Amino acid sequence: KQWYQRRVRGASCRVCRRKGDPEKLLLCDGCDKGQHLYCMKPKLRSIPEGEWHCSTCRPPPPPPPRQRRSHQNGHYREDEEEDEDEEEEENSEEEEVTRRRPASKRKLTPSEKLKLGQQILEEMQGDENGWPFLYPVDGDEVPDYYNIIPNPMDLSTIERKFRTNRYRKFETFVEDVELIFLNCFHFNTTKAPAHRAGVKLQKLFHQRLDEYELR
Repeated sequence: KQWYQRRVRGASCRVCRRKGDPEKLLLCDGCDKGQHLYCMKPKLRSIPEGEWHCSTCRPPPPPPPRQRRSHQNGHYREDEEEDEDEEEEENSEEEEVTRRRPASKRKLTPSEKLKLGQQILEEMQGDENGWPFLYPVDGDEVPDYYNIIPNPMDLSTIERKFRTNRYRKFETFVEDVELIFLNCFHFNTTKAPAHRAGVKLQKLFHQRLDEYELR
């Protein structure tokens, strides 16, 4: 326990980017970066026993073995059910993509575009690369940030603008999102974790704009 407390000392949360509450700070056993229990999705009540890895360091689960369909005497054997399950999963994935993508050929209204913008925002907030941009940068932790970045922007500010109906045009929402990435690339070096996360999150943003035919 004392060894873990020494690791926690001085660490900050990768989500809210604040220090403090060391008893509520969970450190990844892979990269040693921390997250407050109450900043996690879903929230945790206590530090789990054993090793814990963040979404970046967590190894992906092995893919399930594929079953080959066999035909015998004009009938399929029991492994046909597993093949059908796989086909259903593929069909559900295709339906999800179709549901997310609006019908083409029809021009979207401004309100429809803004609703899609809210969906994209929620996806970016839940994405593993969204952690540097969830909240405004803490000027106490990064004293020179606001001297270098005169027009800061973050995802929580964009969410607040949606709640207060500040967006009249979809293009204004896009400008605010792009401002987040512009600030990120201007302030951080290309080797910084926040810069790498910004590149990946911007790619996701542009993919959604193309899927919804919004640009």
